[in-house]
Amino acid sequence: MNWKILLGLVICYFIYLIVGGIIFMIVEGNYDAQKCEETTHTIENIIFEVDMNKSAIPITSLLDLTQKIASASPIRRMLKEISNAEKYGFIFDFTTMTSTCVNNWHFEASVFFAGTVVTTIGYGHLYPKSHLGRAICIIYALIGIPLFTIMFTGLGGKIAGLVLKLETRINGKATRTWVSKVLLITVISLMYAVLCLLIPSILFVSFEPWSYEDALYYSFISITTIGFGDIVAGTDPSTKYIPIYRIMVYFWILFGMAFMATVMSLISNFFKETGKKGKKRIQNRRNVVPKQKDEVDGEEFETEAALDDGNRTKEDENNLYIKECS
Repeated sequence: MNWKILLGLVICYFIYLIVGGIIFMIVEGNYDAQKCEETTHTIENIIFEVDMNKSAIPITSLLDLTQKIASASPIRRMLKEISNAEKYGFIFDFTTMTSTCVNNWHFEASVFFAGTVVTTIGYGHLYPKSHLGRAICIIYALIGIPLFTIMFTGLGGKIAGLVLKLETRINGKATRTWVSKVLLITVISLMYAVLCLLIPSILFVSFEPWSYEDALYYSFISITTIGFGDIVAGTDPSTKYIPIYRIMVYFWILFGMAFMATVMSLISNFFKETGKKGKKRIQNRRNVVPKQKDEVDGEEFETEAALDDGNRTKEDENNLYIKECS
């Protein structure tokens, strides 16, 4: 794949991400806002219902609220509503007894979600909840995953080209083929670990409230597309991120996945070539054994003929001479 085609695929891919992000932002953003508003009205009605209860203590603090939980069924219903509405961005402050709605489907988050769909990472921290959004997600994945696969293959090919140049340099210093292969895999694996895991983890520690172990764990889980979703970059509500932070993270994921595919390809090819060579050696040994046996049989035949010649008597030689003359 030449650079022009690859560049065209990359442009189409990111346009597809942006379009998908806008669609999810509109569909799911409006749906979450609607659900969050409905929950707000429900909570307000429950609080009003509790306040109208003559035997109830006025709710003015968290302590008053906890005193009513054991006896007031509306309070239990309110807690259930709050718990169910958290996925829509609903946040309730028990100290002030007020609620707010957070927009989880802003543009950057929506584009990041679209990227996790087509790369099949699927963190699960953000997902479509409306029927329309889920239907769009299915269609979006059916088109986006093949597009990503084609582009991903092209990127891997370009990285493989750089690896071949490195292999040529290593072959100039190594005298045996398997030694050069092992050196190549070792060098590329170290580059992968440093560029895609160790250095990004240091950057994550500076941007996220994580330890280095958590950052390294997230880096590996993301690049390998495992994507548990227990920790995700750019989702901490108490942290202020730069505007393109998640986009930068997504570029890192793409680069890391292509690099990892190259490493896996080198290791796989090494074992395949080693297996083929071993099979060929075994076959050659099997072919050599019958040939050696034939040579031994030929030597035995010649030895027996020589012995027969040595055992001939004078009378046998005279009879043979008479037969030849006649």
